[in-house]
Parts: sequence; structure tokens; C-alpha cells
Amino acid sequence: MRTLSTENPGRDVRRYLKHWSNPAFVEERLVGHHAGLKADQRRRKAREVAVCIQQGLEYIETSDASSLATKPLPLFYAIENFAKGVCVFADPSLHADDFRAHGLSHDPSKRYSLKSLVATVQRPGKDVWSRFLRLGNTVRSVIDVHFDTDPQTVDVEVTFSPRVSHGKKLRLGALVRALPELIDDLKYAGWETSFVVHVPTYRFDLFSGPPESMSRRIMVRHRHHAPTKALVLKAAPVKLRGYSIARDHLDVVEFRSPRSTADVEAPSLVPDLFGELYIDFNTGHVDLAEPLVYYAILFVLSSAVRYEPEQWQRLLDDHPAEGILVERMLDVATRKIPNLILNKLEGQLVQFKVAR
Repeated sequence: MRTLSTENPGRDVRRYLKHWSNPAFVEERLVGHHAGLKADQRRRKAREVAVCIQQGLEYIETSDASSLATKPLPLFYAIENFAKGVCVFADPSLHADDFRAHGLSHDPSKRYSLKSLVATVQRPGKDVWSRFLRLGNTVRSVIDVHFDTDPQTVDVEVTFSPRVSHGKKLRLGALVRALPELIDDLKYAGWETSFVVHVPTYRFDLFSGPPESMSRRIMVRHRHHAPTKALVLKAAPVKLRGYSIARDHLDVVEFRSPRSTADVEAPSLVPDLFGELYIDFNTGHVDLAEPLVYYAILFVLSSAVRYEPEQWQRLLDDHPAEGILVERMLDVATRKIPNLILNKLEGQLVQFKVAR
């Protein structure tokens, strides 16, 4: 993990990502990442990755000057180019001309709320979605690990299981509920409760023994919001299998696993922009990490902007609270997507925090 202090995190994360738009820089990374590539293959891939990242950054900058009427479009083109760059870098057999389609299709049905907008997963082929699902469906976070009495901070990457079948409908209202920065915004817009819940404490203890054993402690905070607490308690037997409730007091519920020689399954933790951890307690949706969630969200919104501008504007006019939620989400996406892509390319969590 790397933590960088800055006066402008949004600007500096793009500046760091811009190194990946330099073919020479990318080629150096490819030497260590794919040692078996021939020199001409490595140069070609480096150029392709660099162009994809450069185009993604330029689309992000274009979105800065766009209004809500058009902003989703350049943002989708940004994440699509970033996704191509990640895939070409990660898979030695892929090249930029292997991508022929988005991988999702637009649903033209008339909608009466922004949350009911959907995209449909197409059959896998030469498309961005299926490749990004296979190569970029991961999340990085930092957890506290105690080896006996020695505390350490560990950067971990969790790969989500890519179980998204052809024909699957991805609804905007469900996708947005997986983003930790939008918990309050969902309430103000009158949408369903967020799936993600704040984790103020997550601790993994390893005991040298003999015999070697381990335990986990997880505290979640529902902030006295009854629907959130109900979600946690209902989903806990599935999401926190093997844990028991150690405390249910005020606005927190604490779960602990028994000290045992066999480890219980660790939950997938999602960090927000400030490094705070969250658990997704939804038991019914597909397993998508944030890069894939943003790809799907921006495809849905950009399709409405491109193909049905009148309906898009009508939805914004008729549902101003939803419009504010979408505007907030796009602002978060502008800041967070470059950071998610940088984490993936660097192979570590890079946090940009405001300098004191």
C-alpha cells in the first residue's frame, strides 16, 4: 500500500495514472509482468495500453466541462478505454483490436424512474465487458492483521466470482446500492437502502500456537437506521457464515469467529475514497467489484443520453432528487475510477489523502 498526501487528490490521482500513458513506462512494467513476451510484442502492447489510458484520461477531462445532460457519455468512454488498457496489460494474448463491442446492450423500454434503467449482458465474445469481468473484477483493501501481539497492515486483493450470465439484466437502482460513498444520497432520493454497511473495526488475529490458530472480529455500524440493521441481521448467516454476534448495542453489531485452527471465510471489503471499509450485505445480486459496477452504471446512463435524450431529460426534470443522486454519483466516479484503475495496474492500493 502507498499513501500519498496532496492538496488535490482528484488531480494527483490522474497525474499518477498519466505515467501509464507513456509507452516506455508501460514497457518497463511489462518486462516484469510478462517475462515471456518478445520485444516487438511488448512494444506493441505498451503502445496500446498507453493509448487507452491517455484516451481515458482525456475523456475524464472532457466530462469535467459537461453538464448532467451529457456527462455520463464521456465518463463511459473513459472507463471503457481504461478497461481495455487493464485487459491488454493483464492478458499477454490480448491486443486493442480484439475489442469489437461494449458487451452490454441498451434496453429501450420506457421508464418512469432513473433507478429502473437497465442494461442487458450480451453473449461473451470480442467485447470489453466479458474481458473486464474476467481480468478486472477485483477489489483491494487494507486490513489490520495481528501476528500474536505484533500489529501489521496488509494490502489484500479479493477476486470476485464472475458469474454474470448472458441475458442478465443489470438495473441501475441495484448497482448504485453497491457504492459506499452514496449511502446517504440513496436515502435522500427515496431509493432502497444501500447494500454496503460501514465497518469501523475489522481485525484478523493469527496465533503462532502451537497449534497455529486464528480468529476474526468485525464490527458494522448501522447508525440507528432500522432498514440497514435489518439488512445486516438478515444477511449475516450468509455473508458471515461461521461468525456469531458478540455485541448488539447502540448503533453497532459486532461479529466474531471462534478461535480455531481452521480459518473462516473472510468477507469482501470495499474501501471508500478515504480508506474506510464497508461490507456488501446483498445476498441476491451478482458478484461485481467496483470497476465493473461503474462500467455497468455508466453504460446504462450513457445509453439513455445517447439513444433517448428526451426521456433522459424528462426523468431528470420529473425526479429532481434522483437527478441530484446521479450528479453526486458521477462526481464520485470522476474521482474514484482513475484510482481504481491505478490500483489495478500498480498491483497495490494507492491512497490519495488531503494533506494536513
